This record gives sequence, C-alpha cells and structure tokens, in this order.
Amino acid sequence: MRHVGALMLEGLRRPAEANQLFIDHMMLAFAAHIAQTYGGWQRVADAARGGLSPWQVRRACERLDSDLGGTLSLQQIAAEFDLSVSHFSRAFRISTGLPPHQWLLRQRVKAAKQLMTLRDLPLSEIAISVGFANQSHLTKVFSAQVGVSPAAWRREALGIRDSET
Repeated sequence: MRHVGALMLEGLRRPAEANQLFIDHMMLAFAAHIAQTYGGWQRVADAARGGLSPWQVRRACERLDSDLGGTLSLQQIAAEFDLSVSHFSRAFRISTGLPPHQWLLRQRVKAAKQLMTLRDLPLSEIAISVGFANQSHLTKVFSAQVGVSPAAWRREALGIRDSET
C-alpha cells in the first residue's frame, strides 16, 4: 500500500504526467488491496488464467494506440467488450504481458523513436506529440525503457558522433 500511495502522491505532484490510464491502474490496485486486506476477498487462481481473445487484444491496442495522450479511461475501453475494468485490465496484462498503462508508455516511446529518426524536431515537440507531458517526462520514461536518453539514442540511430554535435 505504501508503494501505491507513493505512486499516487507522485501523480498528484505532477498532474500533467498522470494520465487517465495511470489513475485507473492505481485505483484498481488500491481497491484490490482494500478488498483483499479488509473485505475478505480472495484471489481465485483459475479466474486469472484467460486473457482477451485475439480480436479483443487487437481492438484494445488500436484504441490505446489511437489515444497516446491517455485520455481514454479503462472504463471506456472495458465497456466496449462488456467487461469490468478489473477483468479487462487483468486479461489485457495476460494477453500482452503488460498492464494497459505500461503498454501505452511503450507505444509512446516507440512513436517517439519513429519521430526522432524521421524528422528533425526538437525533443520537446516530440514529447508533446506522442503524449508525454514534457521533455523531462519523455526522458524519464524513455531512459527507463531503453537504457539511454532520447538524445543519445537519436545520435546513435542517426549515426552522429559526439564530436559532430
């Protein structure tokens, strides 16, 4: 609970970086903890076995990909499949290997990489255009996923040596 609270606090400190999927994900974690700890709810191992059908995965990914800004809520996407938010989130994670918010962040990084290799745009513009709050947010997420900063990745991808910059 401490970790969920710390993440929520960080989201409140940086509201521009906390999109609807992040908020939904944190609220699900909070509700699951309360239900399990204080409500006597127990996870049923067999219930978490199945994921989404291939057409559902494709459609959910299309919906998330079409809204890199993260304004769609999990409720809206889950409703398209007549599923509860918790069931959809669990099934999405089983099917894709990532929770919806993390999957969306990966797509944003992928889109940023494409823009960095195709256009000579400043990183701040790329960050905004792919749904990050600002260049700092892009750099934080990109570095965590890729292992290098966006600027370093761009130099390598374009074959630019440090002496040329």
